[in-house]
Amino acid sequence: MNPQTDWPMPPCADDAQFFAAPKPGPNNSLVVLLPGAYCRPQDFVERGFVAELGERHPHAALLLLPIDPLAVTQGVALSRLADALAPWRDHYERIWLAGISLGALLTLAHLAESAEGVEGALAIAPYLGTRALEQAIRGSGSPAAWAAMQTPDWDARELEARVWYWLANGGAHQLPVSLGLAHDDRFRSSQNLAGDCWPAEHRFGVPGGHDWSAWRALWTLWLDRVNFSVSETHR
Repeated sequence: MNPQTDWPMPPCADDAQFFAAPKPGPNNSLVVLLPGAYCRPQDFVERGFVAELGERHPHAALLLLPIDPLAVTQGVALSRLADALAPWRDHYERIWLAGISLGALLTLAHLAESAEGVEGALAIAPYLGTRALEQAIRGSGSPAAWAAMQTPDWDARELEARVWYWLANGGAHQLPVSLGLAHDDRFRSSQNLAGDCWPAEHRFGVPGGHDWSAWRALWTLWLDRVNFSVSETHR
């Protein structure tokens, strides 16, 4: 896949990259991929994510968006993502979201806010919040018990609480959302806790830690399972 300069609409961020489908088909699909904190969209190119998608799913286009940790802290990341996605909906029938680490958190937070217009998603090695939040959830007995005690009126900076509340209330069962984990990820404790909120058939894992080699392997496993041309991620 080669980056396109004649985008369907103006770029939504200076270092975003768009790759048209090598073999466009009647069922237009767009995959939107978000990196982790302090990673760049270009890292996906250099690590082979883009080439593998083009080779294995040539009917899907790809949009790489940057992620700004400061925007997450300031509470504007979620609205920026929604604004970035909005114009693409007129050009693609099916939009799939995927993210790594902090990008996975933002992906899930977007679904928690509104999953409308999203066909499916992938959360690779998601960062799910502070140890204090994890301990509060564990102390409640389960994510569902924790959620039952919450008043869901968080501000835009509280992405982690939004995501946990959505997961505890069956969010990952409402559309095909895959969870990819590495066995020795440094966030594995919170990921295991959240994993109980996912359908077993949508969870998969690989050896490794919170690093690019594991993330690439998880991307490959998702591409083994996904079918971007239909309304069900797992065939």
